[in-house]
Amino acid sequence: MGLANDAEEFVAMSRTVRRLLCSAAMAGALGLAVPGSSAVADEPLACPRIAGLCVWSEPEGEGELRLVFQGERVELLDPPGLSVQNQTETPWCLHEAARFGDGPRRTLAAGETVRELEIKVQSLYEGSCYGPTGPGAAR
Repeated sequence: MGLANDAEEFVAMSRTVRRLLCSAAMAGALGLAVPGSSAVADEPLACPRIAGLCVWSEPEGEGELRLVFQGERVELLDPPGLSVQNQTETPWCLHEAARFGDGPRRTLAAGETVRELEIKVQSLYEGSCYGPTGPGAAR
């Protein structure tokens, strides 16, 4: 009797191991199917529900809060923004230079939150920094 029970346990364990290995292989294959460019988005910050942006003077949604409403253009943001949350369905162009001058800029995607920007935002407008809604078309 003992040998038969051992054999049954071995077969049952083998099935379980095969299922686990198959599940792991499927999960790995699905993981590889995700595009490499998909970045993990920052968690939303404590921003009033407005049709526009929340821009903070410090990282992590700290410091002075500035509300920028949809359609508004800001030529000089003082103090500059270091974290931002877009609550619109359109991109926004964030400039490090005041009055949309030359220098680093970044397109903030629709619905995107950035807890610590790589630039100090001093001017911004609704639309992409590059393309048909860029500086020439948006003014």
